[in-house]
Amino acid sequence: RKRKGVGRRKVIKRFMMSGQDEDQTGVCFKDSRWLEEKPLNRDTVLEYFSLSGFYDRTCNNEQIKMQRLSLDKLKQMIGIEYVLEHAQEDYLFVILKQKRETGSIVPMAYYYVIHGTIYQSPNIFSILSSRLVRLFLFSSSFQSFIEGF
Repeated sequence: RKRKGVGRRKVIKRFMMSGQDEDQTGVCFKDSRWLEEKPLNRDTVLEYFSLSGFYDRTCNNEQIKMQRLSLDKLKQMIGIEYVLEHAQEDYLFVILKQKRETGSIVPMAYYYVIHGTIYQSPNIFSILSSRLVRLFLFSSSFQSFIEGF
């Protein structure tokens, strides 16, 4: 017998746990020389991203680049890949690291490029835990303040 909701919890847990071992939110990357030579746009941003330490050299994008295939082939492969999720030309680009499996795609991490500097976006778990810690500290301070009167 299949229990209700088990599959959905498993997917949410996989999304929450994915990328936590690779937390590089305090790191950024910028290659000024590359940016002087080429314009950063939707056609070049993944090439630029591949120069950073965030890029996994075992990904499908790298295999396609080495074999000189079209990016359309990514959809037929299984494994880790990078895709351009959003672009505001010359200013902001959002790159998604995802794991393509048979019949599903699991998001692993988001990266954003602002004016040529690449950052890893914090995951929802990091954001919520940070907010909860601040809330706890604020409530403790407020409690101490109230008790002082």
